[in-house]
This record gives sequence, C-alpha cells and structure tokens, in this order.
Amino acid sequence: MIETITLSPSQVGLGDLNELSLLTLMADTHYRVLTRGTGTSPRAILNKAGQPLYPSIFALHLRVPPGRLIESYPLWEQVAVGADVRGFGRSFLDVRGALGRVGEVPEDPERWTDGAFASARWAGAWTVDDASHDVSMPAAGSLAELGRLAAVPELLTEFRAVHGRGAIGEPSASARFGKPILYPVVAGRDAARGRQMMFSQFVVVMDHAEREFLTERLQPAFPRELVDCRTTLERRVFYTGNCRADDVVAVSIRGHVGRVPEDLLGADSPLVPAAALTLTMELTEHRSKRLLALCETRKLLAVPTSLSHLTREAARMLARHGDGTPLMEVAW
Repeated sequence: MIETITLSPSQVGLGDLNELSLLTLMADTHYRVLTRGTGTSPRAILNKAGQPLYPSIFALHLRVPPGRLIESYPLWEQVAVGADVRGFGRSFLDVRGALGRVGEVPEDPERWTDGAFASARWAGAWTVDDASHDVSMPAAGSLAELGRLAAVPELLTEFRAVHGRGAIGEPSASARFGKPILYPVVAGRDAARGRQMMFSQFVVVMDHAEREFLTERLQPAFPRELVDCRTTLERRVFYTGNCRADDVVAVSIRGHVGRVPEDLLGADSPLVPAAALTLTMELTEHRSKRLLALCETRKLLAVPTSLSHLTREAARMLARHGDGTPLMEVAW
C-alpha cells in the first residue's frame, strides 16, 4: 500500500520531518494494510479466545540515504508513504516501510531499499493486549489477507542472534559502557496512561541520552549547536522489553567519530557533511535492571553553510575523538 500524506503540524510541529514522525507514519500505513478490506479497525483483531491483539515489534532497521535526509521534507509537503506486510507462520510479521516524494515510491517493495529514499524494515509478533503480552495468533477472518513468507524473516534471525549474545556485534571487553544516563518515562508525554511506550518513542529516549552524552559527559564536550546538526543515516534496534509511565530508562552509550567525504551530500546541498557519529546503546529499566533494547545508530553532522564556524568545531571534535577508539566519559 502506498498513501499520499500531507505533513501537518500534528506530525512535524512547526518544523521539518523527523525520525519519530517518519516511523510513526510508516506504522500508521502498516495498520491500514492489516485491516484493508475488512471494514473494521485494528481494535477488532482478536485471537480465538476473543482477546485483542496488537503487532508488537522486536527488531527495526531504518536506512536513510545521504542525498535525501529525513529533514529534507518540510511542513505542508505531500509525501508518499508505503507499507508492505507479510506473515510468517501464524504469529510473526515482516514489515517494510518507505517514505519518499509523491510518485517516486515504486509498487514493488523489493525496490524500496535501493537507496533513493528512506526505508525501514521491522519484525513483529501478534501479542495479547493485556498484562501478559503473550505471543498469540489472530483468529481467522479478523485481519486482511497477507502475503506469506516461506523462509524465516532476516530480522527475526538477526534478533535471535543479538538476543543470544546480549550485544550488537561481538562484545568487546575494551569497549565498556560509561555511567548510564537516566530518562524518566512521563505519562502523556512518553506513554499513554496504563499503556506501554510505542516502539518509535524509544527514538526520543535514545536521542535525549545521545545529546546529553555528547554535550555533557564527554571531555572536551561537543558544542550544543553542533550536536543539533546531527541527522540519522541508519538505526538498528532490537527490543527485548518495554516500559510504562513512571519507569526510568537507563541508557548506556559508547561510540566514535569518523570522517566523511566532502561531496557526500552533493554540490548543491545547503549542508556541509562535517563528521559521522556511530553510537551503540544499551537501554535497561533502572530499578528492575530489565534489558529493554540494544541499538546501533549512524548519524551525520550536517552543518548549514550559513553556520560555517561549526565546521571548525566539528574538525576540533574529530581531532580529539576521531581516532577510531570508543568514546568514553573522562569524568563520572
């Protein structure tokens, strides 16, 4: 399914498209795929026992091409949002999402990862919408007819591997996490009353921790104005739990700074690619110590040409932190 949607203040505020809104728009379209032709809403998706189900997400992979950054879609622009949903077995889902300009998202989902626009893929499972959150199966006829996968979805296999070793990539004793950054989950802001956080809201938590890490924990610290020029190129998240209002998320971070080609964004871009950030995070619930998610993010520091002084600041940060070793806190 490909929909045309106008970016309104309800999605982007008074600014441009952002990562949270991008993921939420794709999720909205994927819900319409699940109920297409049924004449009902997602609330009517039930298991045989009559319990309501929702498609929980346990792995996400977002890719954004440098030539079409998320923020290149301004308020009031029309965008094309695509979603393709396939089933594996009776309980698992494999979802592809895409967001581009109107008319450029092809009907074939296999082409959505060609690098012309933002694309995402996530793996999910039908889950009982109660305190148990048990994996279940939708009753026959309660959702739209979906395409089926014959092989195990790639992200499901990757999730099992990451969950088994407790880390993205091979754990390294020399790359230790620093003191965690705490994020209180607030009712109405981060999670609805009595509900868990949406998968996309974890982006807000991680970006908050990332900004504090770069501007307050590191020495020398990144200038705030420079950190606010960062934009996401790739994010991989593996969810192992969730949280509710009044929980506290503890985010541990490590990473490094790297150089990028000067022509990465093209000669006509109003932005200068100053440096690249790679950040790895571990999110736990602070009180219970439950693991909530593991994440690896690649970001670009893209400085507006009108703020050329920030490119000098980026060069200073690259000289200090860009030797390829993990970024670590100097003082606790």
